[in-house]
Amino acid sequence: GDISQGIPSVLQVAVSVNDAALCGIILDFPEFQIDWDFRQHGKNLFHRIALHQNLKIFKMIVFGCQGHQAKIANLLNQSTGKLTHLGEDTPLYYSYPSCELANWMIRYGADVKRLNFVQSFRHFKESRP
Repeated sequence: GDISQGIPSVLQVAVSVNDAALCGIILDFPEFQIDWDFRQHGKNLFHRIALHQNLKIFKMIVFGCQGHQAKIANLLNQSTGKLTHLGEDTPLYYSYPSCELANWMIRYGADVKRLNFVQSFRHFKESRP
């Protein structure tokens, strides 16, 4: 995609529609460059992966982008800015209830200290029937 025009790449679209098979095909292209900085409604690539609870896509991206650990860690700690009165709404915040996805995010640089108790409690309470 053309980042300057705000058009997402095919990978960003595949993540948005939660299509792991398409993500795998795209990441196998030898010349493919991820548009890391594209945001959709304030959410980066990892926010959307967390919202879909898709550990498979997360692993494909982090394993397929070995030279980009610093960029991945930075994105895992980006806030959408929508919950600033409660703390940070990073991708880790949206990974609930998947403990496995949360653990993988922490392994790749998500800072658990950016979440606070009130934020975590409200998110847990709102997500329960």
